[in-house]
Amino acid sequence: MKNFITRTLSGAVYVALIIASILVSKYTFVAFFAVLLLIAMSETNRLIADKGQKPAVALLDLLVGLSIFFATFAVTNLDISVKTAAICPMLLTMVRLVAGLYLKEESAILSWAKSFFNICYVAVPMATLAYIYSIQPILALIILALIWINDTGAFLVGCSIGKHRLFERISPKKSWEGFFGGFVFCIAAGAAANLYFTEESWLQWAVLGAVVSIAATLGDLIESLIKRTVGVKDSGNIMPGHGGILDRIDSLLLVAPATLVYLLFLNLL
Repeated sequence: MKNFITRTLSGAVYVALIIASILVSKYTFVAFFAVLLLIAMSETNRLIADKGQKPAVALLDLLVGLSIFFATFAVTNLDISVKTAAICPMLLTMVRLVAGLYLKEESAILSWAKSFFNICYVAVPMATLAYIYSIQPILALIILALIWINDTGAFLVGCSIGKHRLFERISPKKSWEGFFGGFVFCIAAGAAANLYFTEESWLQWAVLGAVVSIAATLGDLIESLIKRTVGVKDSGNIMPGHGGILDRIDSLLLVAPATLVYLLFLNLL
């Protein structure tokens, strides 16, 4: 019970901070999600990087990821040209490549691969969310809410009647019953979003709910595979009862790009 209360309270604070950061202003959004990005990239780095990794290399990775996020935000929210915004990410990426020439203790190719995996896995999806936010801030909040609704539905149904394992090799606790529970919850919530976005049909929003549910489940499984591969339970311990920030945004890292593809396909963005 104590762990449940701790988990509930820390989760409530996390959700409240996200909602406030999105609704207050574009500056609170970029500041808060930049912090999430840095923490998530640091946690990913601890999971996949060699123990002997040079701190300067880890710092470069964070700077590249942060520059991609800020560049996307600047182009879409501050009317800064793509040419100007792209300079910093491109320069830092070149510096990161050149840094491989000076790595004597580890394979440069392996080091590059891990660095750019971290950047593609965390920074690019977060930049995608920044782009979606720039189109319609409330849309970014709805996407996050759909993820939370999917998780809640999957948990409630899975705990109640879950028997058939969804992907036992990677996540033994997930069940098909839980997946379909979250799927139904998410589709219903997506259709309800049509009450706000009345220009599109409820069916388009219901399908968005389905896209979010599937992507969220796969995103969670991807992070579970990373943790199982390196033999850890949580990505960190910054959130009492939940683990790390990466444990909280793992679904978002696949949902954001999947949602963007869906919205672009329907010419909704």
